Amino acid sequence: MEEVRQRQASQKYGHNLSVHQRYVLREMKAFFSNTEDADLRGQINILDAAFKKPLTTAIKKQINVLRRNGVTGRQLLNTLADIYHEHGMKDYELNHNNRFEEELDNVPRLICSEALM
Repeated sequence: MEEVRQRQASQKYGHNLSVHQRYVLREMKAFFSNTEDADLRGQINILDAAFKKPLTTAIKKQINVLRRNGVTGRQLLNTLADIYHEHGMKDYELNHNNRFEEELDNVPRLICSEALM
């Protein structure tokens, strides 16, 4: 059953990252490796996970502007945090997970037992 869930999740939510998503993730990874601050690293991890997910068109436009302007480091992190809060990406993630769990409940289950044979 777990394999079915994993396959469905990868089919439904698997996607290729856009150019601007790859840019953001690459720059955050570089910033992560250059900092020793545990709180900052935690923030980077949260943003990294959020920006790997499918994004709305508005968010894509904003991070594309960051890429074109070559924003990096702390300024990039601050701007991404603003985008994260402005667009309610945390709430989107929670609602999205709840919807996914509801869909999994609708998956037919086959129960096989040797006792019936």
